[in-house]
Amino acid sequence: VSHLNRVMPCITTTYAHTGAGTPLVLSVQSGAAPLAPRLVKLVEDAEAVLETDVRRAIVIDAEGSTFDLLESFAKAKRVMVTPLKPSRVPELEITYSRGSYYRPYRDNGELRIGSATLVHKSTGRSLEIGALLVRRAHRDLETVLLTTGLALGMEGRDLADLYYARWP
Repeated sequence: VSHLNRVMPCITTTYAHTGAGTPLVLSVQSGAAPLAPRLVKLVEDAEAVLETDVRRAIVIDAEGSTFDLLESFAKAKRVMVTPLKPSRVPELEITYSRGSYYRPYRDNGELRIGSATLVHKSTGRSLEIGALLVRRAHRDLETVLLTTGLALGMEGRDLADLYYARWP
């Protein structure tokens, strides 16, 4: 806008890539394209093109912790791990199962597994989601990871590892 003094059309590009960042499948659309309704389809397209299942959990940075995106992965029975934006942590009520406590986790950190209910602000829909709380020795704040993986039978430690190993 500032350079041409007018609003130009937007092109939205979304990639499915390897953990090392090599693009495998991409989707390009003119104009803004919300991620939630498109991302599960992009993963399905990647599987069709590659003629194999996507075996690694989908990991998105904090922009992925939206209700619609988490709900779309839960409905599709797909694994997703995403950090909750630090500004939203205080409003999230996390519950713990009996016997839940912090356990040792990589590099002098600790991991605790819980669950939370997300509520869509405009529709009131709710979603039960797994919550992983990670305390790392070199940070003052806990990282809260939201995941659909616990409901699909994955272990909390494995899900946290997927997040922290997202860029090998």
